[in-house]
Amino acid sequence: MTAVAHTGTRAIVPNPRRRAAPAPAQVLEEIRQDDALQHIPVVMLTTSQAEHDTLESYRLRASAYVTRPVDLEQFLSVVVSIEQFWLEIVKLSGP
Repeated sequence: MTAVAHTGTRAIVPNPRRRAAPAPAQVLEEIRQDDALQHIPVVMLTTSQAEHDTLESYRLRASAYVTRPVDLEQFLSVVVSIEQFWLEIVKLSGP
């Protein structure tokens, strides 16, 4: 897997400037096919409101699909909410 680096509990998806970045669905598919990463919750945070993107993300087992607000304050509020939900409220099981 070339698009994702991981520490075991988190995945980092770099966006190299020298080549086109992979489509988010492609990265999600790679995560779900990797035995070391497939248990990690993946939140799709995107500007796309297209129904086909939402359906494709859930088909590939995204944990959540969130449309990113354009306004900075609203965006930060969404990020804080996601962080609180996944780090403080949800109980996750190990791999």
